[in-house]
Amino acid sequence: TINGSYITDDTIDEASLQTTNAGTNGQFLSKQAGGLTWAAAGGSGSGSGAWEWVETIQPAAGLASNARIWLCNQNVALGYDYLITWEDIKSSSGDVSLVMRLGSGSTPSELSSNYSGTGFYAYGSTIGAQAEASDEIHLHRQNQNGGGQPDDVKFGEMLLYNPAGNYPTWMHGIGGEYGAPGGFFYTTLNSAIHDQSVSITAFGVQVNGTFSHNGHFITYRRIRS
Repeated sequence: TINGSYITDDTIDEASLQTTNAGTNGQFLSKQAGGLTWAAAGGSGSGSGAWEWVETIQPAAGLASNARIWLCNQNVALGYDYLITWEDIKSSSGDVSLVMRLGSGSTPSELSSNYSGTGFYAYGSTIGAQAEASDEIHLHRQNQNGGGQPDDVKFGEMLLYNPAGNYPTWMHGIGGEYGAPGGFFYTTLNSAIHDQSVSITAFGVQVNGTFSHNGHFITYRRIRS
């Protein structure tokens, strides 16, 4: 039953709904196992398991050095895998790493420990491997073979499995870097874990330098069942 005293002018506003996520413009309310969820019409919210768009973030050129950009802040829903993609990302510092820390809570708070994994990198016929740092995940490593310059372009994707679950977060990804114009081509492939039982509420990306170009971070999600 619904207590009519809580309804004004025969309407129920969005703030009165109990939903599993914040939702974005253009989404529809969908009933899922965990409750009511904002989802794209005909996408993963309908149970198809297809990827649906969540958000697009365009970092402003000239952000402070080592600035962290929070993706999907307070919009990570339980029961979904997330795919973070990036394209046309550049740094004024030239060839530097693109890294990520997970966030928890409403602020969110950076999780700066308990990461582990292995990353492989290739340049031409040269192939190497390096253990992940314990304080962050490399979406793309710095070129180990020189030749970096401010026009270097980074692109790639990182898949995270049900990061909103209150258990360790598994992830793997691939990234490319092109040294324009007509320069080297560099590839990173990695698998990693944040080995701590915590519900993730945001993904914090950072270039080790200053963003110098308005590329994009585009995030998608798919329902797990």
